[in-house]
Amino acid sequence: MVQAVLLLGIYALLPMVVVLSRYSISMMVIGAMAIFTVKFWSVFWYLALWVDQNLILSMYPDVNIFLQIFANPSEHDIKRLLLNMITTSLYLGLPLLWSGMMAWAGVSVGRTINNAMAPLARPADDAGRQGGAIGKAAVSKGLRR
Repeated sequence: MVQAVLLLGIYALLPMVVVLSRYSISMMVIGAMAIFTVKFWSVFWYLALWVDQNLILSMYPDVNIFLQIFANPSEHDIKRLLLNMITTSLYLGLPLLWSGMMAWAGVSVGRTINNAMAPLARPADDAGRQGGAIGKAAVSKGLRR
């Protein structure tokens, strides 16, 4: 549910962010990477579920764990508590780690794209300045008469 609500927010706000960033290619790349990152969380949740289901089986392969728990309940309490903490932290830790890495990569890619596009924008800036100077000269000539 969290993933769906976050994707709803990204999809709803991304057009406004793109317009406010003046249609920056780097912002569009960062937005696409954000969508990919949030959609990829479900893979990590499935991985955490798989680890959660198979970790107990791998730690106790020969013994029926339920009979062992009832036979001697206090013997495996710390191990079970540790296993539960590890597997529960995977549900939040893996997506957070992935999101941090993708945010760093997205910002780096965005900066690279901006640096690569800077020489392409220079002629347009020069043309705008020349057009502004011509317009200013035309207006100032018209005011003198």
